[in-house]
Parts: sequence; C-alpha cells; structure tokens
Amino acid sequence: MRMLYAKKMGTLFFDSRKILPIIVKMKKCWGKLVLAGCAVSLFACGNFRYAAYTFGALDQTQFRMSSYEDYYRQGEYSGLKTLDKGEIPAKIADIYSYGPKRKVLPSTGKTYLTVIPVDFVDVGFSVNENVHDAISEAFFGDSSFNQYVSLAEYYDKSSYHRLQVEGEVTKDIFRCPDTYASLLAKANASQTKSALTRIYNAAIEWYNQQDYGRTLTSGDAVYFVYLAPYSGMEDGRSARSSMMWAFTVNDPAPICWSSYYMMHVRDNGAVDAHTYIHEFGHMLGLRDYYDANSYSDLSACSPLGRMDMMDCSLGEHNAFSKMMLDWMRPYVPTGECEITLRPSSGNGDALLLPLTTYNGTPYDEYLLLEYYTPSYLNAADATLRTDPKMSLMKKSGIKAYHVDGRLAVFDERGKTPVSFLGENVTVGNHTIDFYYENSGYEEGGYIRGLSGFMIHLLDASSKSMALVENYIASDHNEDIAVGGEVAHLRDCLFNVNEGVDLSTSELSFHKNETLSYGFKVTEIAPTHAKISVFPLSK
Repeated sequence: MRMLYAKKMGTLFFDSRKILPIIVKMKKCWGKLVLAGCAVSLFACGNFRYAAYTFGALDQTQFRMSSYEDYYRQGEYSGLKTLDKGEIPAKIADIYSYGPKRKVLPSTGKTYLTVIPVDFVDVGFSVNENVHDAISEAFFGDSSFNQYVSLAEYYDKSSYHRLQVEGEVTKDIFRCPDTYASLLAKANASQTKSALTRIYNAAIEWYNQQDYGRTLTSGDAVYFVYLAPYSGMEDGRSARSSMMWAFTVNDPAPICWSSYYMMHVRDNGAVDAHTYIHEFGHMLGLRDYYDANSYSDLSACSPLGRMDMMDCSLGEHNAFSKMMLDWMRPYVPTGECEITLRPSSGNGDALLLPLTTYNGTPYDEYLLLEYYTPSYLNAADATLRTDPKMSLMKKSGIKAYHVDGRLAVFDERGKTPVSFLGENVTVGNHTIDFYYENSGYEEGGYIRGLSGFMIHLLDASSKSMALVENYIASDHNEDIAVGGEVAHLRDCLFNVNEGVDLSTSELSFHKNETLSYGFKVTEIAPTHAKISVFPLSK
C-alpha cells in the first residue's frame, strides 16, 4: 500500500494504492474482545482452526550460465564495479545497504517474521473469529482457510522455493503507546514514520518481557497488524498519507503497519492476505510499480496497468522483480534463434532483449518478456474476480516490459542523482538507488517525465509504452465508465504473429541506444510459448 523510501522522503518509502480483496465482506460485532491492560490474550470462538503451511525443500542452488547456439541463460550476475567500494553484489539487499540506515530482508533462504497484533485504549474491537488463528492463517497458513494463499505460501511458490518465510503471531496483543485518535491525526511521512518508530521500540521492549522463547533486537523485522479499521475504507483518497493506511518503513528496521480488517475475514473463516503480501514485498526492497503520488482512484500513471503484486496487489511478481530478488535468470539472445518460455508463474522463464550494450545485471535498460498464464499464483485473481479494472487477464499471452532499472548515486537524501553508478564513480557515503521511479510527480524543481518509469508494460496493439491516463492492462481493448472517470482497458498480451520489429516507431529508449533484437510470437500453448528472436538492422 504505502512504502516510505529514501528517494521520495528521506529514508522512507511512500505508497498509496488502495487494494481490494477478492470478496469484500467486513466483519461486524459478534464476539467481543475486552481491551484491558497492556497485554491481552487473543480470544477464541467458533470453529476456526490454524493449519501451518508446509514448505517444500529450500532451493539454495547457484545459478550457472547455460549456453546454446544463439542464446544463453544468465548465470550469476556481474558485480557492480565502483571506484571506491570495489565490486558491489547485484542483489537488491546489497545495493540498499549503501545509504542512510536502509534495511531490507534477505530475499533468499529462510527468514523469520514476527507479527504483532496491536490494539488501542480508545477503540473497541469486535469480530466472530479466533483472531490469533486468523492472522496466523493469513501469514503462515496453508490454503484451507485462505481465499488466496498465505504470505508464507505465496513467497515460497513465487520464489520457486528460494525464499521461505517462517515466523509467529504473538498470542498477546500489544497495547499501542499512542491512541487511535492521535495516530489518525498524523498525515505526513515524517509524522507517521516517527510514530511507527516509537511504536516499534516500545513493542520490542514489551515483546522481550513476555515468555516467547525469543528475543527481539533493534533491526529485526516486525509486521504490526492493528485491530481497527484502516482509514481508506471510510476516508477515501485523502487518507492515503494517514497513519491508518498500510505502509512500510526501512529505518530502523523493515517494519510494516497494516489493519487487521485488510484481511477481510469471511463468514466461513477464509482470510485474504493480498495486502500483507504486497507490503512484505517492500520489506524485501521492491518498489511500487505505479505513481504513488497520484490521487486518482484509477491512478493517472500506472505503467503496469495495475496488474502486478507491487502495483495493485494482484497475482504474481513480474520477472524484473524476480531477477532483482535472485529468484530467476532470463534467456539472452546472441543471434537469430527461437526460444521456448514456460509460464512465468511456477517456472521462472523470461527473455531479455538487450539494447546495444547490456551489463549482465537486472540494473540496465532492456525489453523483458515473460509468458503470462491465468494459472498458479495468477489463477485466483484471474478467475474469481469480476471487476474488469481489478482482475487479471483470463487469456494467456506474452507480456513485454520496458525496463530501465539503471542505478545512480544520490547525494545522501537528495532527490537529484549525482551520476549513474559505474566503475569510475565514487560512492562515498552517498545512496545507491534507481535512477528512474514510477512517477510523473514534480519534485526538487524538475519533472520526471512520464516516460521515466523503472518498468512499464508495452501495449500490444500500438507497441507504445501505454501512457494513457487511467490505463488498465487487459486481454482486450475497451473503455469503461468508472464513477465519473473513464478506464482505458488495453490489450497488453502479445499473441501469435505479434511482436516488435523495425516498424515499431514509438519504441524509444533513455540510454540513446537502439534495440538489438526484435521478436515475434510463433506459438501459444498451455504449457509453453515460442518466441522467434531476430537481429534488428542498424
């Protein structure tokens, strides 16, 4: 929802996308939770049960280059060379370590997440389910009581078993040192970050006084689930900078803050973890792939057309995210060839089409292709949703992204880059961050052009960068009325005999280099897609 981050506002992330569940059904006053004292046991009623998700074998293999006649599959990334820091590993956690107090969770291996329910002295809380089990199910449960999947199951599957999130939901509720009313009045990044830091420090002291068999120290990741409605349900767009919205900070630790009601617990006990999954992506270092400064319900700048876990909390993480998180490697052509891609969700195939040069890391400019199918982690959001502006495509096809994930050196917390990151650049104590973001917002006296997106989806019909207002990625073209606005559904899936070649006149690149290879889809099948790749004449 909202990620406070270094380049936008000091060491904060900022995000403001409203996320809807598959079925929105709020719980009303059935059972009652008596809020008294500093630690209140979560009550139990009904037949709700918690069943922990069972992880498969953790994949800890190293990526090795696989060479073919006219293409290869990327192995371990090249390091990012600098003049004074030597070679910086290409993993996103290593990059974010260069900067003022930025902490993100490792994206591979086993990681531990502490989830703490939070209540307030001035707000009552009433539901008819076992709250502890419901939260446990959303974060660490199997599919039995999830409308979608739990956070743990999602990241195990999305990472191809390279990341496994284990943890606990405390059986006691932490009493917030601030009242709900006082937090609701906080309405900017500085205030909300300061309040959350104070809550985090108090919660660590409280946790260590309980008998949980573990000790929390400053810097450990914590996900707070507060037991009160989040402001976006009643207050609309104006509440997006409120404390009572979902957001993540990375100083003094990866810390998330979200409402219990964002689970949208249903009468049958099923929970919906979409929002928590999105926010955990921020804890890993992923950015929002939309314009967080837009205050339109449809978002004036949504370069992925809302259809991504880090855009509108739908479906899978895209191939660019997975490259940065060290979950997969793309194919890269060296000549004319045909490449077979399995569905990206569940398999991890992607095709990278370089410009004139390519630095061997995710942090460059290129086209990136993946085979989208409405299956696996995409299935629920493609088949169970009926709102066309909030549902994934029901057809299969190739998604082509223009990625400009180049890195730059920033002057501490400044918003204007000093220079692009390179082997002749001195980092010093400066911040390393993405040169582009996904915002057309005016800041620091200049406007980041609307084409200045870190990643955006090509419109399959026009081959353009899909920059129309209220753009929604779809499997067909249609304009629909949404309130007083018009949503532009545009076909983003390349199908058989479609692709990019020299006739694609609207395709331009920020590096002032040209695309080295074009492509044409030659086959779409349930288990695979075939892509013909050919050099483009210069």
